[in-house]
Amino acid sequence: LFKYNSRLKLQKIFVHDKNKPFSLGEPLNKTWCVEEDNRGRIWIGSQYAMLSILDTITGKFFNKVIPGFNRRTIMYMQKDTNNDIWMGLYNGTIAKWDSKPDSIIVYKNLYGKDSINNIILQNLFLDKNYLWIATNFRGLNRFNKETQCITETDLINNQIYSLNNLNDSVIIG
Repeated sequence: LFKYNSRLKLQKIFVHDKNKPFSLGEPLNKTWCVEEDNRGRIWIGSQYAMLSILDTITGKFFNKVIPGFNRRTIMYMQKDTNNDIWMGLYNGTIAKWDSKPDSIIVYKNLYGKDSINNIILQNLFLDKNYLWIATNFRGLNRFNKETQCITETDLINNQIYSLNNLNDSVIIG
């Protein structure tokens, strides 16, 4: 994990150090995604379900392997307007860190019997009501945050890599 200033000058390199319990948690230093919460902490998603949270004031990491993630890589994170952080895992599972009770909710088996296959989550995008999910072979999907149900689009056999918004539309690539 690297920290650069606005002039692209390297400020700090964070690495795992087995002799320092408050260093970056992932032993191979393979981080996939970062997100900042409203307290200024940096959340880092890594391989093998390792979630690290950097306290930017103390410079210390809190590290935890999330049991419900079944050792899957945390691929993407997005913060919503409630300061909850949504996570997408390598196997297509999504999860949410709920900031109010400070707990993680794991949404498993979203794709029924296909949930056991390797559904690779490629990207996440949040809008007001939905979490849009780009996958490798399940195309573009929409998770309703209220009903906790997933809806598949007609792009089911397509690989979707990129998601963003344009006014009230979702742009995919």
